[in-house]
Amino acid sequence: MKLAIFDIDGTITSTSMERLFIGFLLQSRVISPWKITTSAIEFVRHQPSVWKHGFKQNKIYLRNLDVLLVRQMAELCFRQRIRKTIRSKMELEITSRQTSGYKILLLSGSLSILAQLMTTYFSADYFIGTSLEERNGKYTGRIAGLHPYGQNKKDIAEKFCHQHGFRLDEAAAYGNEYSDAFLMNASAEPAAVAPDKHLRQWAERKQWRILD
Repeated sequence: MKLAIFDIDGTITSTSMERLFIGFLLQSRVISPWKITTSAIEFVRHQPSVWKHGFKQNKIYLRNLDVLLVRQMAELCFRQRIRKTIRSKMELEITSRQTSGYKILLLSGSLSILAQLMTTYFSADYFIGTSLEERNGKYTGRIAGLHPYGQNKKDIAEKFCHQHGFRLDEAAAYGNEYSDAFLMNASAEPAAVAPDKHLRQWAERKQWRILD
């Protein structure tokens, strides 16, 4: 079996799904600007080593929110906002891989509830996103398991391939950030989609496929 692995934020979509979702929750008054501010302060206080992309792990803004409500809001946000940001060339790319017999895995550091909606949209085979801890029907604001980002994303992909009978060194992998290079380096067919500066330089050096 052949596998194609697609990052979502900035790769399939032109922007971050979670950033759009936060804006949607703010506009819908499900969360307040004050909660966003205090969650950021609390995150930094407990993780002083936060670096450039550290805030991607901050899910405290969802703490104490009802799981079913958040899922309903995610569905609305996907229909009204996220779907509009899907790159047409990536729709064609995913369809082409499916037609060629590839299984499709969407692997993203974004929320699992958003990754699942994107998976349904594309009729993809598998998805892995950032899972959130739940307690008594509410989110705790903590991540459950590994955050699929950087080296973690590669490790998660390797484990997935082992469990499902794929080989990562025979798979195609699509990403847009230099942090995706860990996974892309391990794949047979890396493709950089609208890559950031560092990934573009790396892709050119490695003679990877570049999709602008």
